Amino acid sequence: MLTYQLLDGNPSPPREGITCFRCSVPVVIVDPEFVSEFCYCFFECKEIMKVFAGEDERTKDYSTLFFQKTGNSDTFTFQIEGKNGIVDLTSDDYGSYKAHSDGISFEYVVDWTKIKTLLGGGYFHLIVEKTVLGIESIEKYGEFQLINFDIEEADGTIKIESYQNGNLEHGYDYRDLNVYQSIRINGIMSLEEPQDTVKNYLDGDRIVKQIQERTHSNHTITFYTNQYKLAQSLFDGYMMADKILVSDYNLTNRRTYNKHWVSRVETSIDENQDSRFAGYNVVVSDSVKNKIKNPYVK
Repeated sequence: MLTYQLLDGNPSPPREGITCFRCSVPVVIVDPEFVSEFCYCFFECKEIMKVFAGEDERTKDYSTLFFQKTGNSDTFTFQIEGKNGIVDLTSDDYGSYKAHSDGISFEYVVDWTKIKTLLGGGYFHLIVEKTVLGIESIEKYGEFQLINFDIEEADGTIKIESYQNGNLEHGYDYRDLNVYQSIRINGIMSLEEPQDTVKNYLDGDRIVKQIQERTHSNHTITFYTNQYKLAQSLFDGYMMADKILVSDYNLTNRRTYNKHWVSRVETSIDENQDSRFAGYNVVVSDSVKNKIKNPYVK
């Protein structure tokens, strides 16, 4: 039990009563339970990518698996992994398979609407199981959350589609293949100031007359991610394609972008030291520059 004791029965000078507690029962000190080291990276770095099953090309999502042989002995298998296990992607039931005429390049465009119909919604990984130069490996791509298209779920995202035909010296040789790629990321596309180009000449009367006027717009794609490989694939892959199409799904965007054809102008990165996420800004320009006035062309 607890008892009270006056520290000094006759304090000098007189003081208010000062007490302490004395416990007649031994106090047992409990060692705190060990808690394993907490790593924020384990949770923050797991970025889930939304994909939608829809009814038209704006509401449908696609993803592409690609493989290029380095020798005749190389082998590969395209797969999708979900709640019911792993399924080989060997037919057009889940998308579209294509073996290119060069004999070494193969692609599978996953149609997430077909996946939703046959395998249901939920979480999926895309897999390429391969043997290159006798070495076996498995590459697993992303974690995709498949749901039916909803404008509120799509809010805050953009979809980037591209067609590759060039030789990426740091990657694959896409020459004459026209490989389709598509990705949905968290971001927004905004309009910059229009760019005007005016050509004039000075006539014999020293009067400036216009030959031609051309207007086109620059836009900024802004997105945030903690996935360096994702950002790298956008800069070194999608944005280096021959044809880039951007669709914006932000409900607050004043402009409507649907498969807007653009080409990259410049890229910048905003790193936040207080967060694992970095902001990326990609300035793009209209690829179709058809806003032209020719005063003297009939």
